[in-house]
This record gives sequence, C-alpha cells and structure tokens, in this order.
Amino acid sequence: MLHSLLRASSVLLGLSFALTAQGQWSDPWVHQDPYEVRLPVTWEEPEEGVQRHLRQHTAWAEFHEANPRWQVVFDASSRTVLRAFGPAISTDAPEAWLDNLLQGGMWEVAHSDWQEHAMGKHTLYHAVQTVEG
Repeated sequence: MLHSLLRASSVLLGLSFALTAQGQWSDPWVHQDPYEVRLPVTWEEPEEGVQRHLRQHTAWAEFHEANPRWQVVFDASSRTVLRAFGPAISTDAPEAWLDNLLQGGMWEVAHSDWQEHAMGKHTLYHAVQTVEG
C-alpha cells in the first residue's frame, strides 16, 4: 500500500512539474530576462536595382569575371563594398594583392592594418575600412 502511494505521488509530482514547465516555456515573459536590452533592428535588405547598378561598375565586373563564384553587397549610401565573399583565392602575397585590389580603382577606401585569422586550411585577412574619415 505504501509503495503504490509513493508511486502515485511521484507520478503526480512529475506530471505537475511537466505541466508547469510547459506553461512557463510557452509564455515568453516568464523565461525572458527583465533586464535584457534589445536593440532596434537597423538592417534593411539592399534594393536589388541599386545593387545591380553598382555591380556593373567596371572594376567589380572585371573582378567578377575572373572570380565568378564571388558575390558582393554594396553600401548604397557610400557606393562602396559592404561585404564581398567567395571561395579562397590563392596568392603568394595576400596583403599586397588585397591592397592592390582595393587601391587599384575598384574601391576608394582607407583601411586599418590587415589582421590574419587562421581558419582551417585557409587564412582570413580582415581590415576595417572607412570612407571619408
């Protein structure tokens, strides 16, 4: 008798815990930190017409012809590259190659020193670019 009573109470306790936990997780205000700061979303999807116009620039068109798997997203307000990405490009002097590419008429930018980041068998080169200061 005592054994079945303990079993029944443990089942009831388990069910009450499961129902309470499910109820709390379904209500976003219960499990959200009241001091959490949420910044407003400032990203806007780039307009395809503007992006297409900027991609037709001679320098990008030439680069893309040599590297067809690369993609670019331009910053429409400054008309500069916001992000360019694609498969690895093999070169013996990557920093000089990137400087030549950036300063060779493709984009008018000033950038910080190149930072190297090892990523598996490749090395990522990263610099912060600024336009007009």
